[in-house]
Amino acid sequence: MKKIALLCFTLSVLACNNTENKKEIHIEEITSEIEDVSAEVTLNKMIDDPEEEGSKMLIGKINEQGLTQNEFAWFKDTVIKDDPDFKVVEELKDYIQDYDITVFMGTWCEDSQREIPHLFTILTIAEYDLTRIEMYAVDHDKTTPTGAEKGKNIEYVPTIILSIEGEEVGRVVESTQETLEKDLLKIASGQDYKHIYEE
Repeated sequence: MKKIALLCFTLSVLACNNTENKKEIHIEEITSEIEDVSAEVTLNKMIDDPEEEGSKMLIGKINEQGLTQNEFAWFKDTVIKDDPDFKVVEELKDYIQDYDITVFMGTWCEDSQREIPHLFTILTIAEYDLTRIEMYAVDHDKTTPTGAEKGKNIEYVPTIILSIEGEEVGRVVESTQETLEKDLLKIASGQDYKHIYEE
Protein backbone atom coordinates (compact mmCIF):
# COMPACT_ATOMS: atom_id res chain seq x y z
CA MET A 1 0.00 0.00 0.00
CA LYS A 2 1.38 3.41 -0.81
CA LYS A 3 0.51 6.65 0.85
CA ILE A 4 -0.20 9.69 -1.23
CA ALA A 5 -0.45 13.25 -0.04
CA LEU A 6 -3.68 14.92 -1.09
CA LEU A 7 -5.02 18.40 -0.55
CA CYS A 8 -8.29 18.05 1.32
CA PHE A 9 -10.77 20.50 2.70
CA THR A 10 -12.00 20.49 6.29
CA LEU A 11 -15.20 22.28 7.14
CA SER A 12 -14.95 24.37 10.28
CA VAL A 13 -18.37 25.58 11.33
CA LEU A 14 -18.59 28.28 13.97
CA ALA A 15 -21.64 29.77 15.62
CA CYS A 16 -21.21 33.55 15.83
CA ASN A 17 -23.00 36.19 17.89
CA ASN A 18 -25.73 34.21 19.72
CA THR A 19 -28.02 37.22 20.09
CA GLU A 20 -28.16 37.62 16.33
CA ASN A 21 -28.15 33.84 15.79
CA LYS A 22 -25.54 34.10 13.07
CA LYS A 23 -22.98 31.63 11.90
CA GLU A 24 -19.98 31.59 9.63
CA ILE A 25 -18.71 28.63 7.71
CA HIS A 26 -15.05 28.56 6.84
CA ILE A 27 -13.51 26.16 4.34
CA GLU A 28 -9.93 25.62 5.39
CA GLU A 29 -7.34 23.93 3.20
CA ILE A 30 -5.19 21.34 4.92
CA THR A 31 -2.78 18.71 3.66
CA SER A 32 -3.28 15.16 4.80
CA GLU A 33 -1.88 11.78 3.96
CA ILE A 34 -4.44 9.36 2.62
CA GLU A 35 -3.67 5.69 2.28
CA ASP A 36 -4.55 4.17 -1.08
CA VAL A 37 -5.98 0.86 0.12
CA SER A 38 -6.10 -0.79 -3.29
CA ALA A 39 -4.22 -0.49 -6.54
CA GLU A 40 -7.59 -0.85 -8.27
CA VAL A 41 -9.06 2.16 -6.52
CA THR A 42 -8.24 5.60 -7.88
CA LEU A 43 -9.66 8.33 -5.70
CA ASN A 44 -11.67 11.03 -7.44
CA LYS A 45 -11.55 9.68 -10.99
CA MET A 46 -13.11 12.23 -13.34
CA ILE A 47 -14.86 11.24 -16.57
CA ASP A 48 -17.15 12.87 -19.12
CA ASP A 49 -20.82 12.65 -18.20
CA PRO A 50 -22.38 10.59 -21.03
CA GLU A 51 -25.83 12.08 -20.39
CA GLU A 52 -24.89 15.74 -20.23
CA GLU A 53 -22.62 17.10 -22.93
CA GLY A 54 -19.72 19.17 -21.68
CA SER A 55 -20.14 18.05 -18.07
CA LYS A 56 -17.83 15.97 -15.91
CA MET A 57 -18.65 13.43 -13.23
CA LEU A 58 -16.75 11.51 -10.59
CA ILE A 59 -16.86 7.72 -10.65
CA GLY A 60 -15.74 5.14 -8.11
CA LYS A 61 -14.23 5.72 -4.68
CA ILE A 62 -13.99 9.39 -3.76
CA ASN A 63 -13.36 11.66 -0.81
CA GLU A 64 -14.20 15.23 0.14
CA GLN A 65 -11.25 16.56 -1.86
CA GLY A 66 -12.83 15.30 -5.08
CA LEU A 67 -16.03 17.22 -4.41
CA THR A 68 -14.17 20.49 -3.97
CA GLN A 69 -12.84 20.51 -7.53
CA ASN A 70 -13.95 23.40 -9.73
CA GLU A 71 -16.34 21.22 -11.72
CA PHE A 72 -18.48 20.77 -8.62
CA ALA A 73 -18.93 24.34 -7.39
CA TRP A 74 -22.26 23.27 -5.88
CA PHE A 75 -20.40 21.57 -3.02
CA LYS A 76 -18.70 24.69 -1.66
CA ASP A 77 -21.68 26.89 -2.48
CA THR A 78 -24.05 24.67 -0.51
CA VAL A 79 -21.69 24.41 2.46
CA ILE A 80 -21.28 28.17 2.66
CA LYS A 81 -25.06 28.74 2.61
CA ASP A 82 -25.84 25.80 4.88
CA ASP A 83 -27.94 26.42 7.98
CA PRO A 84 -27.89 23.27 10.12
CA ASP A 85 -29.96 22.76 13.25
CA PHE A 86 -27.17 23.10 15.82
CA LYS A 87 -29.29 21.76 18.68
CA VAL A 88 -30.08 18.53 16.83
CA VAL A 89 -26.49 18.13 15.64
CA GLU A 90 -25.21 18.60 19.20
CA GLU A 91 -27.47 15.75 20.28
CA LEU A 92 -26.38 13.65 17.31
CA LYS A 93 -22.76 14.11 18.38
CA ASP A 94 -23.35 11.81 21.36
CA TYR A 95 -24.40 8.91 19.12
CA ILE A 96 -22.79 9.21 15.69
CA GLN A 97 -19.26 8.38 16.84
CA ASP A 98 -20.26 4.70 17.20
CA TYR A 99 -21.09 4.37 13.50
CA ASP A 100 -19.24 3.85 10.26
CA ILE A 101 -20.78 5.73 7.35
CA THR A 102 -20.93 4.59 3.73
CA VAL A 103 -22.21 6.98 1.07
CA PHE A 104 -23.29 6.29 -2.50
CA MET A 105 -23.92 9.46 -4.47
CA GLY A 106 -23.92 10.90 -7.97
CA THR A 107 -22.12 14.16 -8.69
CA TRP A 108 -24.74 14.58 -11.47
CA CYS A 109 -27.66 14.09 -9.04
CA GLU A 110 -29.55 17.08 -7.60
CA ASP A 111 -30.50 15.16 -4.45
CA SER A 112 -26.83 14.31 -3.85
CA GLN A 113 -25.85 17.92 -4.50
CA ARG A 114 -28.31 18.98 -1.81
CA GLU A 115 -27.68 16.36 0.87
CA ILE A 116 -23.97 15.49 0.68
CA PRO A 117 -22.59 18.99 1.43
CA HIS A 118 -25.10 19.17 4.29
CA LEU A 119 -23.88 15.77 5.53
CA PHE A 120 -20.29 17.06 5.72
CA THR A 121 -21.44 20.17 7.59
CA ILE A 122 -23.40 18.08 10.10
CA LEU A 123 -20.57 15.62 10.70
CA THR A 124 -17.99 18.38 11.07
CA ILE A 125 -20.07 20.13 13.73
CA ALA A 126 -20.55 16.74 15.42
CA GLU A 127 -16.76 16.30 15.46
CA TYR A 128 -17.04 13.05 13.52
CA ASP A 129 -13.81 11.68 12.03
CA LEU A 130 -14.42 12.34 8.32
CA THR A 131 -11.76 9.79 7.32
CA ARG A 132 -14.20 7.10 8.49
CA ILE A 133 -16.62 7.92 5.67
CA GLU A 134 -16.44 5.48 2.76
CA MET A 135 -17.85 7.31 -0.24
CA TYR A 136 -18.55 6.19 -3.79
CA ALA A 137 -19.65 8.17 -6.82
CA VAL A 138 -21.93 6.14 -9.08
CA ASP A 139 -22.87 6.54 -12.73
CA HIS A 140 -26.43 7.07 -13.94
CA ASP A 141 -27.05 3.31 -13.64
CA LYS A 142 -25.99 3.44 -9.95
CA THR A 143 -22.85 1.36 -10.59
CA THR A 144 -19.13 1.80 -9.88
CA PRO A 145 -16.11 0.39 -11.77
CA THR A 146 -15.21 -1.92 -8.86
CA GLY A 147 -18.76 -3.06 -8.08
CA ALA A 148 -18.76 -1.45 -4.63
CA GLU A 149 -22.55 -1.15 -4.87
CA LYS A 150 -23.12 -4.91 -5.21
CA GLY A 151 -25.14 -6.36 -2.37
CA LYS A 152 -25.93 -2.88 -1.02
CA ASN A 153 -29.33 -2.44 -2.73
CA ILE A 154 -28.50 0.97 -4.19
CA GLU A 155 -31.53 2.08 -6.20
CA TYR A 156 -31.55 5.81 -5.46
CA VAL A 157 -28.88 8.33 -4.57
CA PRO A 158 -27.73 9.59 -2.32
CA THR A 159 -27.85 6.57 -0.06
CA ILE A 160 -26.24 7.18 3.33
CA ILE A 161 -25.70 3.97 5.32
CA LEU A 162 -24.93 3.83 9.05
CA SER A 163 -23.37 0.60 10.28
CA ILE A 164 -21.61 -0.89 13.29
CA GLU A 165 -18.93 -3.55 12.76
CA GLY A 166 -20.13 -4.13 9.21
CA GLU A 167 -23.80 -4.53 10.14
CA GLU A 168 -26.17 -1.95 8.67
CA VAL A 169 -28.33 -0.21 11.27
CA GLY A 170 -30.20 2.16 8.96
CA ARG A 171 -30.02 4.32 5.87
CA VAL A 172 -31.25 7.60 4.46
CA VAL A 173 -32.26 7.25 0.81
CA GLU A 174 -32.50 10.10 -1.73
CA SER A 175 -34.51 12.52 0.46
CA THR A 176 -35.17 12.82 4.16
CA GLN A 177 -38.29 12.25 6.22
CA GLU A 178 -37.62 15.47 8.16
CA THR A 179 -34.12 16.92 7.89
CA LEU A 180 -30.87 15.05 7.42
CA GLU A 181 -29.70 15.81 10.96
CA LYS A 182 -33.03 14.66 12.44
CA ASP A 183 -33.12 11.50 10.33
CA LEU A 184 -29.51 10.63 11.24
CA LEU A 185 -30.28 11.23 14.92
CA LYS A 186 -33.24 8.84 14.78
CA ILE A 187 -31.11 6.10 13.23
CA ALA A 188 -28.06 6.66 15.44
CA SER A 189 -30.07 6.85 18.68
CA GLY A 190 -32.03 3.68 17.92
CA GLN A 191 -35.40 5.31 17.31
CA ASP A 192 -37.88 3.83 14.87
CA TYR A 193 -36.95 5.09 11.41
CA LYS A 194 -37.87 4.15 7.86
CA HIS A 195 -36.46 5.83 4.77
CA ILE A 196 -38.87 7.30 2.24
CA TYR A 197 -39.11 4.12 0.14
CA GLU A 198 -39.83 1.79 3.06
CA GLU A 199 -43.42 0.89 3.88
